[in-house]
Amino acid sequence: MEGSVFFTHIPKTAGTSIKERVFQNWVEKHDAEVTSCRGYWHLFRSQPRTDFLEGHYAYGVHRLLFGRGNTARYFVMLRDPIDRAISQYHFIRTCNNPWYRHPRLNEVRDQDLVSFYREPENQNLLTKYAAGFQWELIGRHISLDGQIGQRVLNCAKTHLVNRYEAYGLQERFEASARLFADRLGVKVEEAAKRAKETSDRPAVSDLSAPVRQEMHDRNALDVALYRFAKNRFEDQFEETMGRSSKTA
Repeated sequence: MEGSVFFTHIPKTAGTSIKERVFQNWVEKHDAEVTSCRGYWHLFRSQPRTDFLEGHYAYGVHRLLFGRGNTARYFVMLRDPIDRAISQYHFIRTCNNPWYRHPRLNEVRDQDLVSFYREPENQNLLTKYAAGFQWELIGRHISLDGQIGQRVLNCAKTHLVNRYEAYGLQERFEASARLFADRLGVKVEEAAKRAKETSDRPAVSDLSAPVRQEMHDRNALDVALYRFAKNRFEDQFEETMGRSSKTA
């Protein structure tokens, strides 16, 4: 086993599905120790000896774990930012079941979609998570606009290219699963029922033009990052799969 695996699980990016179909096979193959991230401070205090860290956390948390700097293998899934934002908002609003009630349910019920994304904490999650946990923490309290926003965006792009072993796109899920599995040396599990599917939610095309524009503006960094990622996804895929075919 070559290093610990860190999956940057951004909410509503098909992260649960990719874990079930790819990462779980890696865990079973290596009899790997799995740890749940319950926050950055808890991670720093507990110093778990983990092989696979699950949970919603940003890039760079290996720095909180002593001695993991040279063994961290990062992966991330991305999704169209406006579609992801709609899905997250409606998921929280409808997540009121006997087995799980979302901790932000009451808060979101008092807000419409636009109001929810006027709060800095909810904006540009793709970029903040890919840029690093420091930016994700800062971005919970302030909107990352202007020069600081450009700096965070550039950081996220650099990490995608130079720090992540691979990244995937929700709209290219099957190709992304093959890419991750190839990098990890495992097979892709057969598809099962989609997990945590959000029903009764509008599509991006259902939003009025002013709402779409504001959602775009509030998540402009994510729009730019996703465009960047889409433009180079095929090159990433072909490079990895081509290398695999030559060594097979």
